[in-house]
Amino acid sequence: MAAYETAMEKIKEYPDCHALILTAATMLDGAAMLDPDSPKTRRPYEKDIEALYVRALESTDPLVQNRARSMLIQKFMQRQEYDQAQELIAALPDDTAVDKKQLQANLYIARGQLDDAQSLADISGNCARLFNLWEYNTYIAHFQLYITQKDRLRCLKTLGTMLKSLTHPWDPTRSPLYRHIKTKTVEPGFGDTLKKNILTALKNDEAAAFLKEPSGNDPQM
Repeated sequence: MAAYETAMEKIKEYPDCHALILTAATMLDGAAMLDPDSPKTRRPYEKDIEALYVRALESTDPLVQNRARSMLIQKFMQRQEYDQAQELIAALPDDTAVDKKQLQANLYIARGQLDDAQSLADISGNCARLFNLWEYNTYIAHFQLYITQKDRLRCLKTLGTMLKSLTHPWDPTRSPLYRHIKTKTVEPGFGDTLKKNILTALKNDEAAAFLKEPSGNDPQM
């Protein structure tokens, strides 16, 4: 993978730049997931990418450190290494930009603790609304819960609302909580790109295969 070689060369050039290391790791992860031959493409690089996230944990910047933690949490959950994932979730501060409650809800879902997951999903959605976050954030935890429960109707309704929310860009300057923070302009078409990526991921996700089964009660999206 040419992107891998380029990223590793840059990291060799700036070995102590943890923000660069984190960016490179997430870029390589994202590139591999969008590849139609993703499992075959990722396999030779998985250990190296994960090692980059571990290196990023050494950063003195809490944003970099916590973002690296969240990525490692997801990798541990994918491998069903739930105790390690829980340790990293516990290490996240409650006021981090990373949604700690959503990660905890995801772990409860993965462990089959669905009553706990429902409670955390509700809290996660309420917190997203309370803190004026992007509307899309309010639906993620519930959608993942319904996927696990294979609740087709709720899943499709939530998915439709999620996808619609992508057409409403988040403008933090409209919130009294964030209007003093300088932000970058969102690229035109970002929502459409994210929507396409979500649908592609669901199409290839075995856990979401039940959504492909047509039903007369399916909601319009």
